[in-house]
Amino acid sequence: MRSKFSPSLKSLTIRLEEGRLQGNAVVDFDRLEIKSTDVTARLFAFMLSGVHDLMARGKLPVENGKGNFQLEEAQFDGIRLPVALVKEIITIIGRKQNPPFDPISPSEMIFRIKWIDLHQQYMIVRQ
Repeated sequence: MRSKFSPSLKSLTIRLEEGRLQGNAVVDFDRLEIKSTDVTARLFAFMLSGVHDLMARGKLPVENGKGNFQLEEAQFDGIRLPVALVKEIITIIGRKQNPPFDPISPSEMIFRIKWIDLHQQYMIVRQ
């Protein structure tokens, strides 16, 4: 999937946990080109440059074919950040992908997935 990443997303690793997942991304903020009208996101973009590690942990509820990532914890270069700020960053990164998407907002799942049950090192998927 790496070939489909936006140039701003250098790598993405997903680790499954019991009822949750953790994503670790390496993001190049110089290539992210944040053009949000949200003041927090613009301030964050103004202050940041270069390549940084972003960790996000949360739940992935899926019901009736719709799902979204519910962020519970986030770190930026190993330092905890407010969840609201990281949600905005995740949304911006998602919109830069091909095809664009927002992992924070509920949306239709790919491959007609109706339900997901996350476990440590595996998941059960129902179509």
